[in-house]
Amino acid sequence: MRMRGKNLLLKLDPEAPDFTNPDRPAKLLIHGDGMKIAAPLVHDREKLLNLLGGLELCFEANIIVAWNIKPLFSFFKAITGKNLDLGRIWDLKVIEHFHAVEEAPPKTVEEALGRLSRLPIESFAPIYDKIYTPFIKTILPQMETTGLAHQKKKKVVYPYFELEDSANGRLKCRGAWKRSYLPHTMDKDDKANLLPVDYDDVFMYFDFKAFEVSVLQWVSGDTKLEYILSSGDAYPKIWAATTSLEPDQHSKERAKTLFLSVLFGSGAKSIAEKFGTDEKTGRQLINRLKQTFPTAFQWIEQLELDEGYYSTDCFGRRRQFEIGKDYLVRNFQIQAPASTICFKKTIDLYEKTKDFAKLCFHLHDGFCILVNKGEVRKAANIGIKALESEDEMFPGLKLKVSCTWGRRLDELQEF
Repeated sequence: MRMRGKNLLLKLDPEAPDFTNPDRPAKLLIHGDGMKIAAPLVHDREKLLNLLGGLELCFEANIIVAWNIKPLFSFFKAITGKNLDLGRIWDLKVIEHFHAVEEAPPKTVEEALGRLSRLPIESFAPIYDKIYTPFIKTILPQMETTGLAHQKKKKVVYPYFELEDSANGRLKCRGAWKRSYLPHTMDKDDKANLLPVDYDDVFMYFDFKAFEVSVLQWVSGDTKLEYILSSGDAYPKIWAATTSLEPDQHSKERAKTLFLSVLFGSGAKSIAEKFGTDEKTGRQLINRLKQTFPTAFQWIEQLELDEGYYSTDCFGRRRQFEIGKDYLVRNFQIQAPASTICFKKTIDLYEKTKDFAKLCFHLHDGFCILVNKGEVRKAANIGIKALESEDEMFPGLKLKVSCTWGRRLDELQEF
């Protein structure tokens, strides 16, 4: 196969080859300068190593463009136990969706290169290289090949994630495999039945505290919020600062309800209904909150759509909104940066714990790893430090993390 020096387009057929189902055939399609190759993705370790291992040496191309290539790396890791590296690959599906471009898969390498050239690749490259490349090649393949034993179904099941497929850039999961579970929709029954395959392993779950508040503080530069976030449990202090009432056992939930509702556009009537009061009191609560944190709420209220009803977040992620639904911009401008921050923090957690733990799944603002029960304290301390440490991509962002652990997801205890 003479591929050196050629521009290539890589696609998968089907888009998500199923490593849990040997009866479902799949292939890697390679297009390039008058060449088209269909390489079968087999469930035989040695044959797959020979095929894709040989391709590594051939993929010294000028530009490699792909369409949703992450499942190839998961398939290879599941069958061989190794990480695959094919050099720098521009995943057009991921990049286009990041920039609010919705198109069908390209049919030729020329079409793919033309579409890639119309995107702001130069400014996007640092985020792509620091976040999306490791997610495609390492992070998601690690999570997708870390199976859990489902006691009721009596089989090992695996998650499947899609990058940049949600409105705000959060991971989406779906049942792409014959043997799947969905981290985003686990019910009580799933949490009771899903167990680590290794009897000596336990779950360790990290979760960001008051994450939307932290992101809002960082993007808006609100110094009062910054002080509250750095001084302990944020929501009771937000309630006290807003109402001048001493915090009690209900303050945290009340503050969370009020803050997030107002942040994402709820009016006096909605607040009144949530707090079981009248509209006048609901309006007073809203006004008091905005007066307490003027910098943050002025920032969110001054958001405007670009021409064509587009909004762009602080990292360059772009989305288009329907006429009359511009209120969704508030959510996007917080949740989209939150997604990028979570992705980077997942990478940090993986890098700090990969020698003794396995990434299991990522859920909204939470991160789950599997660790030997004898190393719980070590994993907790290292994981908390990795997630709370200031990052050069987000200077000044202050994050706090809770940590729970246990053998069952429905019986996790505070560390």
